[in-house]
Amino acid sequence: MAANLQRVAERKAQTYDALVTKLIAALWNLWATATPSQLWDDTFAWGRAARSAVLVESALRQAQRQSRSYAMTALRSLDAAPSQIDPVEYIYPRFDTTTLEAYQRPATAGRWAWSQGHQGEAMDAVRDRIEQLVEADVRAIDNREQRDTYAATPTVTGYRRVIHPELSTSGTCGLCIAAASRFYSVRDLMPMHDRCRCETLPIVGDEDPGLQLNDDDLARLYGAAGGTGRQELARVRIQTVENGELGPILAPEGQKHRGPAAAGHRRYREPNRDDQHRSWQRMRETSQTWADQLERAAATGRPQTFTYLGRDYTVEANPEALRYHRALVERMTANLQAA
Repeated sequence: MAANLQRVAERKAQTYDALVTKLIAALWNLWATATPSQLWDDTFAWGRAARSAVLVESALRQAQRQSRSYAMTALRSLDAAPSQIDPVEYIYPRFDTTTLEAYQRPATAGRWAWSQGHQGEAMDAVRDRIEQLVEADVRAIDNREQRDTYAATPTVTGYRRVIHPELSTSGTCGLCIAAASRFYSVRDLMPMHDRCRCETLPIVGDEDPGLQLNDDDLARLYGAAGGTGRQELARVRIQTVENGELGPILAPEGQKHRGPAAAGHRRYREPNRDDQHRSWQRMRETSQTWADQLERAAATGRPQTFTYLGRDYTVEANPEALRYHRALVERMTANLQAA
Protein backbone atom coordinates (compact mmCIF):
# COMPACT_ATOMS: atom_id res chain seq x y z
CA MET A 1 0.00 0.00 0.00
CA ALA A 2 2.75 2.45 0.92
CA ALA A 3 4.47 1.96 -2.43
CA ASN A 4 1.20 2.61 -4.27
CA LEU A 5 0.56 5.78 -2.27
CA GLN A 6 4.12 6.91 -2.95
CA ARG A 7 3.46 6.64 -6.69
CA VAL A 8 0.16 8.48 -6.30
CA ALA A 9 1.87 11.29 -4.38
CA GLU A 10 4.69 11.49 -6.93
CA ARG A 11 2.23 11.79 -9.83
CA LYS A 12 0.33 14.48 -7.95
CA ALA A 13 3.52 16.44 -7.28
CA GLN A 14 4.44 16.21 -10.97
CA THR A 15 1.04 17.55 -12.10
CA TYR A 16 1.45 20.35 -9.55
CA ASP A 17 4.84 21.29 -11.00
CA ALA A 18 3.47 21.23 -14.55
CA LEU A 19 0.58 23.54 -13.66
CA VAL A 20 2.85 25.99 -11.81
CA THR A 21 5.35 26.05 -14.68
CA LYS A 22 2.62 26.70 -17.25
CA LEU A 23 1.04 29.52 -15.22
CA ILE A 24 4.37 31.24 -14.56
CA ALA A 25 5.16 31.10 -18.29
CA ALA A 26 1.77 32.62 -19.19
CA LEU A 27 2.17 35.48 -16.72
CA TRP A 28 5.78 36.15 -17.63
CA ASN A 29 4.69 36.37 -21.26
CA LEU A 30 2.54 39.35 -20.25
CA TRP A 31 5.44 41.20 -18.64
CA ALA A 32 8.60 40.03 -20.41
CA THR A 33 8.68 42.72 -23.11
CA ALA A 34 7.80 45.63 -20.79
CA THR A 35 9.83 48.77 -21.37
CA PRO A 36 10.94 50.95 -18.43
CA SER A 37 8.19 53.46 -19.20
CA GLN A 38 5.58 50.70 -19.25
CA LEU A 39 6.85 49.33 -15.95
CA TRP A 40 6.05 52.69 -14.38
CA ASP A 41 2.77 53.10 -16.27
CA ASP A 42 -0.23 52.32 -14.03
CA THR A 43 -2.47 51.69 -17.04
CA PHE A 44 -0.07 49.02 -18.29
CA ALA A 45 0.45 47.50 -14.83
CA TRP A 46 -3.21 47.30 -13.84
CA GLY A 47 -4.12 46.02 -17.30
CA ARG A 48 -1.57 43.22 -16.90
CA ALA A 49 -2.93 42.54 -13.42
CA ALA A 50 -6.47 42.24 -14.79
CA ARG A 51 -5.36 39.72 -17.40
CA SER A 52 -3.32 37.87 -14.77
CA ALA A 53 -6.33 37.64 -12.46
CA VAL A 54 -8.32 35.76 -15.12
CA LEU A 55 -5.43 33.38 -15.86
CA VAL A 56 -4.70 32.77 -12.18
CA GLU A 57 -8.29 31.99 -11.27
CA SER A 58 -8.56 29.44 -14.08
CA ALA A 59 -5.30 27.78 -13.01
CA LEU A 60 -6.24 27.75 -9.31
CA ARG A 61 -9.59 26.14 -10.08
CA GLN A 62 -7.73 23.45 -12.02
CA ALA A 63 -5.26 22.99 -9.16
CA GLN A 64 -8.12 22.64 -6.71
CA ARG A 65 -9.78 19.93 -8.80
CA GLN A 66 -6.47 18.07 -9.02
CA SER A 67 -6.06 18.33 -5.26
CA ARG A 68 -9.54 16.91 -4.63
CA SER A 69 -8.82 14.05 -7.02
CA TYR A 70 -5.51 13.28 -5.31
CA ALA A 71 -7.00 13.36 -1.79
CA MET A 72 -9.88 11.11 -2.83
CA THR A 73 -7.46 8.64 -4.45
CA ALA A 74 -5.41 8.53 -1.25
CA LEU A 75 -8.54 7.98 0.84
CA ARG A 76 -9.80 5.20 -1.42
CA SER A 77 -6.42 3.48 -1.11
CA LEU A 78 -7.01 3.44 2.64
CA ASP A 79 -10.66 2.33 2.28
CA ALA A 80 -11.71 5.63 3.84
CA ALA A 81 -13.34 7.61 1.01
CA PRO A 82 -16.35 9.61 2.26
CA SER A 83 -19.77 8.44 1.09
CA GLN A 84 -20.76 12.05 0.41
CA ILE A 85 -18.76 15.22 -0.02
CA ASP A 86 -19.64 18.78 -1.04
CA PRO A 87 -18.66 19.95 -4.54
CA VAL A 88 -15.37 21.83 -4.88
CA GLU A 89 -15.94 25.50 -4.00
CA TYR A 90 -13.40 28.02 -5.24
CA ILE A 91 -12.08 30.51 -2.68
CA TYR A 92 -8.96 32.56 -3.39
CA PRO A 93 -6.58 31.66 -0.54
CA ARG A 94 -5.22 35.13 0.33
CA PHE A 95 -7.06 36.89 3.14
CA ASP A 96 -8.19 40.47 2.55
CA THR A 97 -6.45 40.62 -0.84
CA THR A 98 -7.95 40.19 -4.29
CA THR A 99 -6.25 38.40 -7.15
CA LEU A 100 -6.19 41.69 -9.06
CA GLU A 101 -4.37 43.46 -6.23
CA ALA A 102 -1.87 40.64 -5.70
CA TYR A 103 -0.87 40.37 -9.35
CA GLN A 104 -0.16 44.06 -9.73
CA ARG A 105 2.84 43.45 -7.44
CA PRO A 106 5.29 42.40 -10.19
CA ALA A 107 5.25 46.03 -11.35
CA THR A 108 5.92 47.19 -7.78
CA ALA A 109 8.88 44.79 -7.51
CA GLY A 110 10.36 46.00 -10.80
CA ARG A 111 9.90 49.65 -9.87
CA TRP A 112 11.61 49.10 -6.53
CA ALA A 113 14.64 47.48 -8.15
CA TRP A 114 14.81 50.33 -10.66
CA SER A 115 14.53 52.99 -7.96
CA GLN A 116 17.40 51.40 -6.04
CA GLY A 117 19.72 51.77 -9.00
CA HIS A 118 19.41 48.17 -10.20
CA GLN A 119 17.90 48.94 -13.59
CA GLY A 120 19.46 45.85 -15.16
CA GLU A 121 17.77 43.66 -12.56
CA ALA A 122 14.31 45.22 -12.72
CA MET A 123 12.81 42.54 -14.97
CA ASP A 124 14.47 39.82 -12.90
CA ALA A 125 12.60 41.25 -9.93
CA VAL A 126 9.36 41.16 -11.93
CA ARG A 127 9.84 37.49 -12.78
CA ASP A 128 10.85 36.58 -9.22
CA ARG A 129 7.68 38.17 -7.88
CA ILE A 130 5.54 36.31 -10.43
CA GLU A 131 7.14 33.03 -9.37
CA GLN A 132 6.64 33.78 -5.67
CA LEU A 133 2.99 34.69 -6.14
CA VAL A 134 2.17 31.65 -8.27
CA GLU A 135 4.02 29.17 -6.07
CA ALA A 136 2.33 30.50 -2.93
CA ASP A 137 -1.18 30.68 -4.40
CA VAL A 138 -1.15 27.24 -5.99
CA ARG A 139 0.35 25.67 -2.87
CA ALA A 140 -2.15 27.41 -0.61
CA ILE A 141 -5.23 26.31 -2.53
CA ASP A 142 -3.72 22.83 -2.89
CA ASN A 143 -3.16 22.52 0.86
CA ARG A 144 -6.63 23.76 1.72
CA GLU A 145 -8.42 21.41 -0.67
CA GLN A 146 -6.52 18.37 0.57
CA ARG A 147 -7.18 19.36 4.20
CA ASP A 148 -10.89 19.96 3.53
CA THR A 149 -11.29 16.65 1.72
CA TYR A 150 -9.73 14.79 4.63
CA ALA A 151 -11.92 16.73 7.07
CA ALA A 152 -15.05 15.44 5.27
CA THR A 153 -14.05 11.88 6.14
CA PRO A 154 -15.09 10.84 9.69
CA THR A 155 -12.41 8.14 9.99
CA VAL A 156 -9.52 10.54 9.22
CA THR A 157 -7.89 11.66 12.45
CA GLY A 158 -5.31 13.96 10.84
CA TYR A 159 -2.74 14.20 8.07
CA ARG A 160 0.98 14.46 7.50
CA ARG A 161 3.26 16.21 5.02
CA VAL A 162 5.13 13.85 2.69
CA ILE A 163 8.56 14.95 1.48
CA HIS A 164 9.68 14.44 -2.13
CA PRO A 165 13.48 14.56 -2.37
CA GLU A 166 13.28 13.17 -5.91
CA LEU A 167 11.47 16.30 -7.15
CA SER A 168 13.99 18.90 -6.02
CA THR A 169 17.28 19.49 -7.82
CA SER A 170 18.85 20.75 -4.60
CA GLY A 171 17.29 18.09 -2.36
CA THR A 172 14.63 18.32 0.32
CA CYS A 173 15.07 21.47 2.39
CA GLY A 174 15.83 21.33 6.09
CA LEU A 175 12.49 22.94 6.97
CA CYS A 176 10.54 20.11 5.39
CA ILE A 177 12.79 17.47 6.90
CA ALA A 178 12.32 18.99 10.35
CA ALA A 179 8.53 19.14 9.85
CA ALA A 180 8.21 15.64 8.36
CA SER A 181 7.27 14.06 11.69
CA ARG A 182 4.58 16.61 12.56
CA PHE A 183 0.92 15.65 12.89
CA TYR A 184 -1.70 18.04 11.51
CA SER A 185 -5.30 18.03 12.62
CA VAL A 186 -7.96 18.33 9.92
CA ARG A 187 -8.79 21.66 11.56
CA ASP A 188 -5.29 22.97 10.78
CA LEU A 189 -3.63 24.31 7.66
CA MET A 190 -0.24 22.82 6.91
CA PRO A 191 2.40 25.57 7.23
CA MET A 192 3.95 26.47 3.87
CA HIS A 193 7.24 27.92 2.74
CA ASP A 194 8.62 29.16 -0.58
CA ARG A 195 8.85 26.52 -3.31
CA CYS A 196 7.82 23.65 -1.06
CA ARG A 197 7.39 20.30 -2.86
CA CYS A 198 5.64 18.40 -0.08
CA GLU A 199 2.32 16.64 -0.53
CA THR A 200 0.07 15.26 2.21
CA LEU A 201 -1.37 11.88 3.16
CA PRO A 202 -4.25 11.22 5.56
CA ILE A 203 -4.00 9.30 8.81
CA VAL A 204 -6.83 6.78 9.17
CA GLY A 205 -7.00 5.05 12.54
CA ASP A 206 -3.63 3.37 13.04
CA GLU A 207 -2.69 3.68 9.38
CA ASP A 208 -0.18 6.48 8.87
CA PRO A 209 1.41 5.86 5.44
CA GLY A 210 2.98 9.32 5.30
CA LEU A 211 5.10 8.60 8.37
CA GLN A 212 6.40 5.38 6.85
CA LEU A 213 7.22 7.04 3.52
CA ASN A 214 8.97 9.91 5.27
CA ASP A 215 10.99 7.53 7.43
CA ASP A 216 12.13 5.66 4.33
CA ASP A 217 13.10 8.87 2.52
CA LEU A 218 14.83 10.33 5.57
CA ALA A 219 16.86 7.16 6.02
CA ARG A 220 18.09 7.49 2.43
CA LEU A 221 18.76 11.23 2.83
CA TYR A 222 20.70 10.76 6.05
CA GLY A 223 22.65 7.89 4.53
CA ALA A 224 23.58 9.95 1.48
CA ALA A 225 24.57 12.93 3.63
CA GLY A 226 26.94 10.92 5.79
CA GLY A 227 27.78 11.66 9.42
CA THR A 228 28.42 15.38 9.22
CA GLY A 229 25.56 15.99 6.81
CA ARG A 230 23.17 14.04 8.97
CA GLN A 231 24.12 16.12 12.00
CA GLU A 232 23.53 19.32 10.05
CA LEU A 233 20.12 18.13 8.82
CA ALA A 234 19.13 17.01 12.30
CA ARG A 235 20.10 20.38 13.81
CA VAL A 236 17.52 22.32 11.77
CA ARG A 237 14.93 23.88 14.09
CA ILE A 238 11.71 25.39 12.82
CA GLN A 239 8.96 27.71 13.91
CA THR A 240 5.52 28.45 12.54
CA VAL A 241 4.86 32.14 11.96
CA GLU A 242 1.80 33.91 10.64
CA ASN A 243 1.58 35.58 7.26
CA GLY A 244 -1.27 38.10 7.17
CA GLU A 245 -2.45 36.90 3.76
CA LEU A 246 -1.60 33.19 3.63
CA GLY A 247 -1.68 31.97 7.22
CA PRO A 248 0.89 29.62 8.80
CA ILE A 249 4.39 29.69 7.32
CA LEU A 250 7.39 27.49 8.14
CA ALA A 251 10.54 29.44 9.02
CA PRO A 252 13.89 28.70 10.68
CA GLU A 253 13.74 29.07 14.44
CA GLY A 254 14.75 32.53 15.54
CA GLN A 255 14.19 34.17 12.17
CA LYS A 256 12.56 37.55 12.59
CA HIS A 257 9.15 37.92 10.99
CA ARG A 258 7.39 41.22 10.45
CA GLY A 259 3.95 39.68 10.96
CA PRO A 260 0.58 40.74 9.60
CA ALA A 261 0.43 44.17 11.21
CA ALA A 262 3.70 45.32 9.63
CA ALA A 263 2.53 43.97 6.27
CA GLY A 264 -0.52 46.22 6.43
CA HIS A 265 -3.00 43.42 6.99
CA ARG A 266 -5.30 42.42 9.78
CA ARG A 267 -4.45 39.26 11.64
CA TYR A 268 -4.92 36.27 9.36
CA ARG A 269 -8.33 34.62 9.05
CA GLU A 270 -9.02 31.83 6.59
CA PRO A 271 -11.15 33.29 3.76
CA ASN A 272 -14.71 32.02 3.41
CA ARG A 273 -17.52 32.19 0.85
CA ASP A 274 -18.60 35.69 1.88
CA ASP A 275 -15.01 36.93 1.57
CA GLN A 276 -14.86 35.49 -1.93
CA HIS A 277 -18.05 37.25 -2.98
CA ARG A 278 -16.72 40.55 -1.66
CA SER A 279 -13.45 39.94 -3.51
CA TRP A 280 -15.26 39.34 -6.80
CA GLN A 281 -17.32 42.48 -6.27
CA ARG A 282 -14.20 44.52 -5.49
CA MET A 283 -12.40 43.30 -8.58
CA ARG A 284 -15.41 44.00 -10.76
CA GLU A 285 -15.70 47.52 -9.37
CA THR A 286 -11.98 48.23 -9.81
CA SER A 287 -11.78 46.98 -13.38
CA GLN A 288 -15.04 48.69 -14.29
CA THR A 289 -13.60 51.98 -13.04
CA TRP A 290 -10.48 51.49 -15.17
CA ALA A 291 -12.56 50.46 -18.19
CA ASP A 292 -14.78 53.55 -17.89
CA GLN A 293 -11.78 55.87 -17.78
CA LEU A 294 -10.03 54.11 -20.66
CA GLU A 295 -13.20 54.35 -22.75
CA ARG A 296 -13.41 58.09 -22.06
CA ALA A 297 -9.76 58.53 -23.02
CA ALA A 298 -10.37 56.70 -26.28
CA ALA A 299 -13.57 58.66 -27.03
CA THR A 300 -12.11 62.12 -26.28
CA GLY A 301 -8.55 61.55 -27.44
CA ARG A 302 -7.37 63.15 -24.18
CA PRO A 303 -5.80 61.72 -21.00
CA GLN A 304 -8.22 61.19 -18.13
CA THR A 305 -7.31 61.93 -14.51
CA PHE A 306 -9.28 60.23 -11.75
CA THR A 307 -9.00 59.26 -8.10
CA TYR A 308 -9.65 55.70 -6.98
CA LEU A 309 -9.28 54.40 -3.42
CA GLY A 310 -7.42 57.55 -2.40
CA ARG A 311 -4.88 57.51 -5.22
CA ASP A 312 -4.69 59.73 -8.33
CA TYR A 313 -4.25 58.14 -11.76
CA THR A 314 -3.88 59.54 -15.26
CA VAL A 315 -4.70 57.25 -18.17
CA GLU A 316 -4.41 57.51 -21.93
CA ALA A 317 -6.20 55.37 -24.49
CA ASN A 318 -4.91 51.79 -24.32
CA PRO A 319 -7.01 49.22 -26.25
CA GLU A 320 -5.17 46.25 -24.78
CA ALA A 321 -5.64 47.34 -21.16
CA LEU A 322 -9.29 48.13 -21.89
CA ARG A 323 -9.79 44.65 -23.30
CA TYR A 324 -8.21 43.05 -20.24
CA HIS A 325 -10.36 45.04 -17.82
CA ARG A 326 -13.55 44.29 -19.73
CA ALA A 327 -12.71 40.58 -19.67
CA LEU A 328 -12.19 40.67 -15.91
CA VAL A 329 -15.47 42.51 -15.38
CA GLU A 330 -17.21 39.85 -17.45
CA ARG A 331 -15.59 37.02 -15.49
CA MET A 332 -16.41 38.55 -12.10
CA THR A 333 -20.02 39.20 -13.14
CA ALA A 334 -20.36 35.56 -14.24
CA ASN A 335 -18.86 34.37 -10.93
CA LEU A 336 -21.29 36.45 -8.88
CA GLN A 337 -24.29 35.32 -10.91
CA ALA A 338 -23.30 31.66 -10.55
CA ALA A 339 -22.66 31.87 -6.82
